[in-house]
Amino acid sequence: MEAIIINRVSDAHQKEGYSLDEQERLGKQYADDQGFRVLRAFTFQETASKVHQRKKFDEIVAFIAAHTSGKQKALAVVAEKHDRLYRNHTNKAQLQLFIEEGKIEIHLYKERKTITKDSPPSDFLVDDMMTSVNAFTSRNIGRETKKGLLGKARDGWFPGKAPFGYINAHPELREDKNRRRGIIKPLTWGEALIPRMYDLRSQGFSFDRVRGAVLEEGLVPVDKRPTFHKSTVEKILKNPFYMGEFDWSGERHQGKHTPLVSKSLWKTVQETFWAHFRPGFRARHKNGSLSGFMKCACGCSVTYDPKDKPSGRHYDYYRCSNGKKQHAKLRYVSEGHIFQEFKPALDSIHITEKRADEVMHVLNETEEKARRAHDRNIEAMQARLKEMESAEDLVYDDFRKGVLDEVAYKRQIERVRKERHNLTAILGEAQQEVTGAVLVTAKKIFELAQKAPDLYLRATHEERRGLLTTILSNPILDGLSVRYELKRPFRLVAEMASSCHWGG
Repeated sequence: MEAIIINRVSDAHQKEGYSLDEQERLGKQYADDQGFRVLRAFTFQETASKVHQRKKFDEIVAFIAAHTSGKQKALAVVAEKHDRLYRNHTNKAQLQLFIEEGKIEIHLYKERKTITKDSPPSDFLVDDMMTSVNAFTSRNIGRETKKGLLGKARDGWFPGKAPFGYINAHPELREDKNRRRGIIKPLTWGEALIPRMYDLRSQGFSFDRVRGAVLEEGLVPVDKRPTFHKSTVEKILKNPFYMGEFDWSGERHQGKHTPLVSKSLWKTVQETFWAHFRPGFRARHKNGSLSGFMKCACGCSVTYDPKDKPSGRHYDYYRCSNGKKQHAKLRYVSEGHIFQEFKPALDSIHITEKRADEVMHVLNETEEKARRAHDRNIEAMQARLKEMESAEDLVYDDFRKGVLDEVAYKRQIERVRKERHNLTAILGEAQQEVTGAVLVTAKKIFELAQKAPDLYLRATHEERRGLLTTILSNPILDGLSVRYELKRPFRLVAEMASSCHWGG
């Protein structure tokens, strides 16, 4: 059987360390043990949380599609474990289609699991649950990271890349040696350039004239000149960082960095911008509860476009952005109506307590069988390890008796020790594996399914969106109605709720 090996980490620090090398070694060893002919090994660092950052995974999908086209035999996709392969339902759905068509088999060597088109439904259900676990973990890590960055910002330490004219100090330049604090220092040329730009603007210079003046005066470093555009000037003049404050996560914070202009000068410059004295100027509306959540049936994004009536009443409306010019007349739909249209989705996944208990009983039995098989594997490895320990003594005896010369002895002893080392590592990992995570996740999903309709009715608009994001994919606004798909775990729950033959 032909195979590809996927070695992946999601963090640059892992890439520099041990993880990728170890995945590559174990993946190759598994392929050799199974007799696979490896066509290609994909080794990379890539996160699963952003679409534009999943280019390498898309490359893998394209390779599978091209290689399996018109072939009868399945391609083995070898990976360390579930979360090294995919952490979201979008990527899983791509590989799921290949599995159902018989084009690939998934081999997760650390979990000792193989998924093919002939695998029982329980294997697919467990796989879906694990994808939900991985997606939750990924989102939770992102959330905790954002909380940590916000905490740094509230302490006055700017969490991001230093703005133009400043530099992120290296650890050895940080006075307090605290790596968690982003010390940002002004550059020498920044201390001269930035105040001059603000001074010129306060005198009435346009962005273009400010740019031309500082370039002519030689204040802009040579390496910065190619990208020093009029838009760069505008960005600098509007950035509160230069007067000692900064915006992070929708909040304004007092920074601990050195400001380059006074607050009074910065405010004076802000008053020169056209938007601040334009007649009838009104700040842009904040985002609505469903902003960025849906697409229009024509493929364009759905825009939040609220209306304030002369009576003072406020209405939250959404409409197609009409970027493709498909609508001769725009149709405005109220936020309340859209939320009401999504209510059947919550009703469809509602499952009775009795049915949830029945499913959990079956999952418990499946998990127990898997645990017993896992224990048997450990016992077999322990027995093999004992054999390897005595094998070294036998090789030494053959060397003493003259059966083996020194070269053959060293080769044999190296082979035995390498196999024993590998077996010890695998046994240690197997003994540390935590079981039951799937059952915990399944229980949480069924608990949500039982309470979902009631939670939806009592929730705020923001909480409703959170519920919908959890259970739905591809929401579409089609005129006054909505279309959507249930994410796979909840689609299975909906099928279980509506059918007496859910165990098939």
